Amino acid sequence: MLPIFSIIISIGLPIFAMYKIEKNGITRCHYMFSVVSFIFCSFAMIQEIYTIKHRLLSNDIGGIEDTIGAVLIICVVLLIVTAILNIFLLAIIFDERNK
Repeated sequence: MLPIFSIIISIGLPIFAMYKIEKNGITRCHYMFSVVSFIFCSFAMIQEIYTIKHRLLSNDIGGIEDTIGAVLIICVVLLIVTAILNIFLLAIIFDERNK
């Protein structure tokens, strides 16, 4: 099972930060939203690796074979979406600071 809480935070934080910047302007430490977002993205992938390890140790090879393709695709998409959102966030921060 994918750690949905970590996925929501890793995608939601950059979106929330962009909303706050557009609404209130830039304040201190908006780049920390990007750092925390990447931390939660990494945490989600590490949790999934531990889930696969647990299944392997309990000899659930069939369960691993059934889900490994979807897990890999979701992890890659999560990483790409998180990276793109954080690049947009950092671009907005850089643009706001140079006004």
